[in-house]
Amino acid sequence: MRKKLNIPLLILLTFTVLFSGCIAKDLVGNDDQDNPLYSADRFYKFLQWKYYDKAATLVYPTDIPKFDEVAFRVEDDLNITSYELKELVIIDPEDEEMPTTVRVVVTYYKFPSVAEKTAVITDTWIKPGKTWLMKSDFNSEIFND
Repeated sequence: MRKKLNIPLLILLTFTVLFSGCIAKDLVGNDDQDNPLYSADRFYKFLQWKYYDKAATLVYPTDIPKFDEVAFRVEDDLNITSYELKELVIIDPEDEEMPTTVRVVVTYYKFPSVAEKTAVITDTWIKPGKTWLMKSDFNSEIFND
């Protein structure tokens, strides 16, 4: 006796397997955390949403006081409408702690003006431990008055 193939059940099983793989990856975390672009994306996302305290966790420890000073000065006026990570330059792929640069295009406006401006920023990122951290003097035009 020949068994009849149950197509709806087969489709349901296929979708269950596909979606459970996606959910499992989200629960485990992002495999790109070793990539400086992951940290740069988080940093600019935090700035965009004005989570300056969270952004500071991605700043090199000796640069945090300067970042805090700049963030305090612009927190009410700086509004980042979008950003795009453009380029990653790895100086020495064998040395994980070697500085790496990330070029970012930021679209922003500052109150009282609502005219958008675009800035191209080149950030230096280093990896002293498990996380990539920004090493900067925060003199970019987005932080200046």
